[in-house]
Amino acid sequence: MSPNPIRIEDVQQSQFDSFRTLAIRAYLGSYPYLWTPENLQRYLDLEYSKERLLRFFTDPNSAVWWTFLNEKPVGYAVVRKRTRIQPEEKIVAFLHRLYILPEAQGLGVGQGLCKKATHFAQAAGETEIWLYCMASAPAVLFYRHHGYETVRTTYYNQIPMRNREISKILVMKKSLL
Repeated sequence: MSPNPIRIEDVQQSQFDSFRTLAIRAYLGSYPYLWTPENLQRYLDLEYSKERLLRFFTDPNSAVWWTFLNEKPVGYAVVRKRTRIQPEEKIVAFLHRLYILPEAQGLGVGQGLCKKATHFAQAAGETEIWLYCMASAPAVLFYRHHGYETVRTTYYNQIPMRNREISKILVMKKSLL
């Protein structure tokens, strides 16, 4: 048996509170530097609200998984099939979120979730999977390693970040053919 057994499971709606706690912890482990303290709280209230996260559980085109390392939840992914990408006017799979707690990064956890998202999209007949990634994030290299290429850049503008350059987002895609 592996010293660090990794397991991926569907998140059940009944597990929502535990999932939300993990989601916030994973985000805070990666991106608090983007925000002033007051805007970080505004962002969490927007993106990690119960209503916002529950939409993934009630959408029949979405899948929500979390991954366990040594029986502890350490990461999660949310993917949706048949998503309209603007301004390209494409209908594709979209990887909404893939976050890993810092202490579990580099151990294959993200790779497992990335593969699971790819298989989900392929099984749905999708030919591409897209995502948004902060341009300043180490995750850019992770996604490139897994076959994603940058299509264009955009900026996050719902809540002001510390500066415009930090709010730069890469729009990335991977062919599934």
